Amino acid sequence: MKNATRLGRACTLLTLAVLAGVAEMIIGLLSFAAAGEPPPGLAFLVGARVAVYATAFVLIGLTWRGNRVARWLVLIMLGGVGTAWSFR
Repeated sequence: MKNATRLGRACTLLTLAVLAGVAEMIIGLLSFAAAGEPPPGLAFLVGARVAVYATAFVLIGLTWRGNRVARWLVLIMLGGVGTAWSFR
């Protein structure tokens, strides 16, 4: 398998992972809206997630274009933020 094909598949899977996070956030926001009681600090949490997702999409785009530093940054960022978020 060629490296370009492998990189394209990796970028596709990373994009799907970020889109799953976006979908999770939307479902959470809808459930808070249905309950009528948003938790304190919701705006900050949503803003932080939007910033992380936007950064991830930019880094995935740079990775797709062959930027090696972006590839490492997106993997470290998603792994680190995902791990930190799970210990909250």
